[in-house]
Amino acid sequence: MLKVSENQFKALEAVCDTFVRARTSSTDPEYWSLKASDLKVAEEILVIIGGLTATERKEFQQLLSLLENPLVGLVWGRSWGRFRQLNPAVQERVLRCWSGSRFNLFRKAFQSVKRLTTFLSYGSSEDGMNPSWKAMGYPGPLDLPPGPIPKIRPLTPQVDMEFSCDVVVVGSGAGGGVVAGMLAEAGQHVIVIEKGPFVSGKGWNQRETEMVRKTYDGQGALVTKDAGVTVLAGSCLGGGTAVNWTGSFPTPDYVLDEWDRDHGFSAASSQDYADGLATVMSAIHANPENSPHNPQNAALVRGSEQLGQDVGVIHRNVDGCRDADDCRACGYCGLGCRRGTKRSTTRTWLQRASAAGAQFLVNTEVSRVAIQRGVATGVIATTHNAAGQPIQLWVRAPRVVVAAGSVQTPALLLRSGLQHPHLGRNLFFHPTVAVSAFYGQPIEPWLGVMMSGVNKTGTRREGNFGYWIETPPLHTGMAGYALPWISPEQHKNDLLRVRNMASFIVLTRDRHGGQVTVDKQGRARIDYRLHDFDRGNMLAGIRSAWAIHVAAGAQEVIFPHNRRKILSTDRPQAETSAFLNEMPNWGWKPNQFSLFTAHQMGTCAMGGDAARHPVDPSGAWRGLKGLYVADGSLMPTCAGINPMISIMGLAHWVARGLLVSAPERQAAIRS
Repeated sequence: MLKVSENQFKALEAVCDTFVRARTSSTDPEYWSLKASDLKVAEEILVIIGGLTATERKEFQQLLSLLENPLVGLVWGRSWGRFRQLNPAVQERVLRCWSGSRFNLFRKAFQSVKRLTTFLSYGSSEDGMNPSWKAMGYPGPLDLPPGPIPKIRPLTPQVDMEFSCDVVVVGSGAGGGVVAGMLAEAGQHVIVIEKGPFVSGKGWNQRETEMVRKTYDGQGALVTKDAGVTVLAGSCLGGGTAVNWTGSFPTPDYVLDEWDRDHGFSAASSQDYADGLATVMSAIHANPENSPHNPQNAALVRGSEQLGQDVGVIHRNVDGCRDADDCRACGYCGLGCRRGTKRSTTRTWLQRASAAGAQFLVNTEVSRVAIQRGVATGVIATTHNAAGQPIQLWVRAPRVVVAAGSVQTPALLLRSGLQHPHLGRNLFFHPTVAVSAFYGQPIEPWLGVMMSGVNKTGTRREGNFGYWIETPPLHTGMAGYALPWISPEQHKNDLLRVRNMASFIVLTRDRHGGQVTVDKQGRARIDYRLHDFDRGNMLAGIRSAWAIHVAAGAQEVIFPHNRRKILSTDRPQAETSAFLNEMPNWGWKPNQFSLFTAHQMGTCAMGGDAARHPVDPSGAWRGLKGLYVADGSLMPTCAGINPMISIMGLAHWVARGLLVSAPERQAAIRS
């Protein structure tokens, strides 16, 4: 937990209670009387901030000190006084001023506290049902029996230890899981190291804030340096495959052509590589049969077809959902699959690896790759014993495969002293916004298949770049997080209608990337700014999502902007056209709108040019023997579609190469 003074805590609590303020009402009194401090939100925010980087902790403490300055009220509220001393109307005025400020420093402060406060206030349920759920029509966790527990038994070291193996794999998601399974089944002794926990069975309790904080990197609070992009990245055994939305798309041919033509990865266009993609699709049981449309997806399909646009059925890596309850429980699968029907790496490749003798270390963070005389010799890691004491682990291995994701893989390599001009660069995000709409009938966006329909009409709007449109699952915490805040009353009123709200997400294939660096403590720092070119495609996608909502019968459409831009579908055509034409001028700088990423790619590009690509076409790190990369960071350009299968395909290619080279490499090391 971040340590703050008593006055700083009171300042934070006052801000939280401004975002989620109590008032009396004769209708839904429990809902309207809820305030953030009832759920100890300020305390929980300090716990989350305490787990972030030293720079982020310092910035947050500076924010709390600013709130304790009497000039806050005078400058932004026209009333002298510390924030907690101001009357409620002035407090709200101060926050609105910060939200719309010309300076990102204040927009960042607004968004940092608003997002966490609303997410925790409307999503928390550790003591049972959240006080807001009944009024919002949200059922809370479903009463489902847990599925069978994967036959994986992680090691539990209690003292400093040293291990030896043939291959150590850092990361257990789409990349690390495939490599571990393939190498273990080929007879290699594999140890898999995962930073997050192993969650299974009843552990997937379908409680939104608890699951996000437990299984996402940074407890779900990972953001870019300017806080302009929320970065959703799985951090548990199975990685993103354990908590993602199950979309299983092969890499588009035109993207594979780019990798071949522009980056010297000639295998991308080969039949061998295509066979690898087919193999991983089959291994995770990617199929369209378990993709019935819930009301939200039905709206996407209906609206697209009304506009004469093609809409496809998404293949999903699940097996048996439809037989159970027509996939209604799938809406909770982004919080982990309690039933066990999602074919994550935990249920497939990692279970196969375990059956073949692989070992697992969870809740274990790798600090660096061990290097001796130009050769990778293993990794140094830290975990904690049952008493909470730190344990140092040394895993010796002649081959190290790093598959920690496009943020943590470059951070690990940088901590290890590796250098390359493009290490950490070209970080792609598929930057994503949500366009929501209120309908005249229940949508219940938390029930049913998270995403079963996809509109790809705009994928190649500008050459190979553009956008596509899908649907997200939406639970109450994320609804509070995503909906714009103008006042606590307006925000609560919008949440009362969330049962009738459908959301479409616009994902943009970004041409211009960002960068991952490390701070003085070796923690990842993410720098990403949306380029004008990519913003143009994003805005076109927003306009397309609006048109689909209208065609599907929506009553009002909420655009993803802080100023709560909302457009009724019964407005005259001239007003509607003027509204949409003005959209590019609303202001689309960091923290003026809600932008997130669930797809991180690039940062350790694979290719044929040593000057541009830190990793060669086999997956080997240039300049250090025995080190390989096998995750989404290998992509020289982004996948242009949900990337799980693209990552698995790359990992399959790297693992095949490792199997071919294993005997001669081991002989050379032993000699």
